Amino acid sequence: MSNLLIQRRTGEILAVMCDLARGELDARVDTKLLSEGGDDTDLYEDLDGICVALNMLGEELQATVVSRDQYELALRDLAHAQAQVVHSAKLAALGQLATGVAHELNQPLQIIGLSVEEARDAIASGDSATALELLDAIEEQVTRGSIVAGHLLTFSRRDGHSDSDATLASVNDVLTQAMSALGNQVRSEGIQFELDLAPDIEPIPCRVGELLQVVANLVINARDALRGRSDARIVARSFVEHDVVGFEVADNGPGIPAADLDRIFDPFFTTKAVGRGTGLGLSIVHGIIDRHGGTVEALTNSGGRPGDAHDSSGHGTRMRVKLPRSVTR
Repeated sequence: MSNLLIQRRTGEILAVMCDLARGELDARVDTKLLSEGGDDTDLYEDLDGICVALNMLGEELQATVVSRDQYELALRDLAHAQAQVVHSAKLAALGQLATGVAHELNQPLQIIGLSVEEARDAIASGDSATALELLDAIEEQVTRGSIVAGHLLTFSRRDGHSDSDATLASVNDVLTQAMSALGNQVRSEGIQFELDLAPDIEPIPCRVGELLQVVANLVINARDALRGRSDARIVARSFVEHDVVGFEVADNGPGIPAADLDRIFDPFFTTKAVGRGTGLGLSIVHGIIDRHGGTVEALTNSGGRPGDAHDSSGHGTRMRVKLPRSVTR
């Protein structure tokens, strides 16, 4: 083999290696060189082997990149589909809130309607003092209705997952807002619904809309577990423990069977009757709390004897959420 041919062969090999290193994955050694020279020396065979191996490497790299691109595309499609499913489940929970919110709005609207009639009579009779008092009452009810509507909008908002979405808020405020939106609906089904707020809980960085969704899902689950029970009770409470703050939703229902405890946060797992649940509620709860750097656990006793939702011994079910006093991730 001539020195010139060897130089050509090694030069092209080096050039292709540099191209591949730069990401030009369609670079290949010219296979015509393999048939030139007619030399069967070890050096010739070694160079031929290097050329073949280098071309095979280029083909494998190209195939890997194509597979990676397809994989990333599939992941993006999956993430989009997951977001759509989660949002659909959120809207399903929102639909369950609509009845309670409608009732909550109906009362101030009725008061406004009556006050308008009385204000007209007062104005007609020249009683300006009474008319002004009635206008103040109307303004108060408008404010009340606006707050309720604002809570509903907070529930329905599609939250992002970046740190910039986090704001300082107290879990006491989150529980109070949830109580305002859910309280009447739960009580209308004969269930006692109570708040037990720890004093002086400091605000933490969190996404309020997501935490409201967590509380809503936990309360709705507790409500469903209590249907048909005469002494049904749900308690939402906040607490502080060392370096965490948190809240829990407790009920005095039948509890979660021990065999189901390891699966309750799995997507699409549900113990409810067909058509009564999507199986996504607790999975969504787990995902939200995990994004906040916290934990959620179920403390339950399905032993059978009725319990008090205030009782910390574990009768019924307590869904307990712990959140760090640090920036969410």
